[in-house]
Amino acid sequence: MSLDRCLFLARIAHESERPELERRVLRLARFHGGRASWRWAGELAAGGSVRPDGAIEDLDAPLVFGEPLPADLGRSDRLIDASKAKLRAIDGATAALALDGDRACIVAGAGGPGMLYHAMSGPIEAWSTHAVAAGWLASGEVAVDPSALPVQIAADFVGGARTLLRDVRALPRRCGSPRARTGRRDPTSGRSPSAGRPWTSRTRTAT
Repeated sequence: MSLDRCLFLARIAHESERPELERRVLRLARFHGGRASWRWAGELAAGGSVRPDGAIEDLDAPLVFGEPLPADLGRSDRLIDASKAKLRAIDGATAALALDGDRACIVAGAGGPGMLYHAMSGPIEAWSTHAVAAGWLASGEVAVDPSALPVQIAADFVGGARTLLRDVRALPRRCGSPRARTGRRDPTSGRSPSAGRPWTSRTRTAT
């Protein structure tokens, strides 16, 4: 089981946000005390991983957090193009990121615990295996949600989609993860095209 990395996928609404997202990725790597291996997938999406040990990742193959992918999904193009049935075959405690040209996806297993977090603030939306990373990449700041603390103290966990962080939600596992095609969005709408079902988020940037 591979837990030595933080996977992330982020999408911006406008090309003018590219320098800001790049800055946040570098700051995230410094926070972890390691190195970010990442790249742009087209003009509006970027994905990769941060590793505390500083190891460089191979971005031409899927990056995995947790249990391994099924063997037939071991190529980035196959993971991005996978059918719902193929995605249901990812039934463990697994999250995976794939980058292929101007396409990208981040997926989570359908049978294990929830493995992904999501946050959106203005023109930037982010998914990650780590709540802090999702919040930081989306908004450039991370804050504790005080209303979640009593639940954490009483039950030793925060249930449902809530997390200990403000504006960061845990994405549920779901059998039959839906395809969420994404492109340009209106940053003032407050809603992503994949809102409500981004735990399998696929993005192909529009040119």
